[in-house]
Amino acid sequence: MQGVSAQKVVDMGDIFYQPGTGASKHKQVSRRALLGGSLGVAAASLLSACAPGGTASPAPATSEAGVQNFYIPGTEEGPAKNVPQPMMQPNAQSKSLQGARAFLEFWMSAQNYLLLTGDSAPFIQANAAREETKRFADGLSRMYQTGNIWLISESSAPLDLSLEKTAPYEGPEPNSYIWPARVTINQQAYLFNREHPDKPAKLSSVVAKNVSYVYLTYVQNRWMVETTELPSDWKPSKVASF
Repeated sequence: MQGVSAQKVVDMGDIFYQPGTGASKHKQVSRRALLGGSLGVAAASLLSACAPGGTASPAPATSEAGVQNFYIPGTEEGPAKNVPQPMMQPNAQSKSLQGARAFLEFWMSAQNYLLLTGDSAPFIQANAAREETKRFADGLSRMYQTGNIWLISESSAPLDLSLEKTAPYEGPEPNSYIWPARVTINQQAYLFNREHPDKPAKLSSVVAKNVSYVYLTYVQNRWMVETTELPSDWKPSKVASF
């Protein structure tokens, strides 16, 4: 996500997993925006995509010494290096338009960081209250821990979802907000499995492309993303004023 003005965000868990489908159903999952249900099999979907029969401007990071290191994309020799570490802005948990945008920026960065490194800590920090988030993040971490599977992407932000309005609508519940959005996927990014190098899985083949909303709530002085699917009984009406 490149700055607050171009708002982009997507929940990897919501995109990769459809309740009631198994890991081998990743082709079916890719056809629709998904509910924010259990995310535990999401990493398994990625693993199966890389197995036999599966479908086929860098940002600087800062070292401990304070030296800027530019993003180095992964190759078939190994994962990406110097992936920009997500940083939550001080206002990211304030109940305001600016706070919601800052939170979403961190949330997006945390997901790309998880996808490119297997490091789940920032993503869990972004949506810590959701057990589904933890299960999904742990699954992706285990995928990287195999030492055989990683994402290859020229961009340090292979997934993002653009918010289509300058402000969200009020949601169906108190302190809930719904933001029209659309997903963008890096078409060149793919999952590589060292054990099956002839079976790359394009990221776009396992990610739903028709996400149309981001559903936010503000609970206990923090933001939370609930789902990327519109509640069935909700219609756009009043723009949120916070």
